[in-house]
Amino acid sequence: MRVLHIWDPAFIASTLCRELKKAFNVDYRIIFRHSESPWGSFDDITYWDYPKYILGMRLLLETRKYDLIHLHSKDEFLPYVKKLFPNKPVLLHYHGTDIRDHWYEKRNRWSHADYIIVSTIDLLDGAPSNARWLPNPINRQDFPNGPIGHGCVHFRYGCDDIAKELAKKNGLELTILPRNIPRSEIVNTLRKFSHIIPLKISHGKLLSDSKNQYSVLELEALSLGLSTVKIDGIYSGFPIEHDSSKVGKQIFRIYKQLLEKPRVN
Repeated sequence: MRVLHIWDPAFIASTLCRELKKAFNVDYRIIFRHSESPWGSFDDITYWDYPKYILGMRLLLETRKYDLIHLHSKDEFLPYVKKLFPNKPVLLHYHGTDIRDHWYEKRNRWSHADYIIVSTIDLLDGAPSNARWLPNPINRQDFPNGPIGHGCVHFRYGCDDIAKELAKKNGLELTILPRNIPRSEIVNTLRKFSHIIPLKISHGKLLSDSKNQYSVLELEALSLGLSTVKIDGIYSGFPIEHDSSKVGKQIFRIYKQLLEKPRVN
């Protein structure tokens, strides 16, 4: 099985691919753009920084080589893939602002997908009936539970004032850091603290503000042993459905289902 991942928001494609390679020997390639990866470059990702029109043509040419396309967020590419390769299965994976409150206006894109998944449960609001939630995968070997520090960390994302109010309310000393901490430093950075405030404001909406709505960084912190501070309370413990080994099994079943589906001649 050969799978092409287009884009890698929040390292979800990377985590899935490594798990699928280890557990099921799935061959993969991830194509991304440096400008959308402020956390550094990684050896198993191919970075294509071509102008948009050249990038589109290169991606279409690359699509021919793979059994299945796992398309992250870049739904504008989908109609072209299906026009050129109508029998090529495409799984469309939405991650947040790419689809939140945009299901209706993007119907002419997602309607071409063979399967649709979303990264957080709230994204199913307004979604077609065939869209499914796939938990964000966290490799717990990369984020092992262990000793942690004190105080609370918040990564700047448009709601510093709310974070300050929450920290004060819960008697926590707050440190605010920029979002673009290098990936190689994130574990040691998180371990300095005992709590994380994972809130962010995107397109005017406050996100990750309640139980069962987790960001990837928040899940990584929970895996390390930190607690998460939300509007409706403080929560501890890693939600096991986000373990990458479990998520990997789910996505492998979806891949098999798509590849075994009869195609129109």
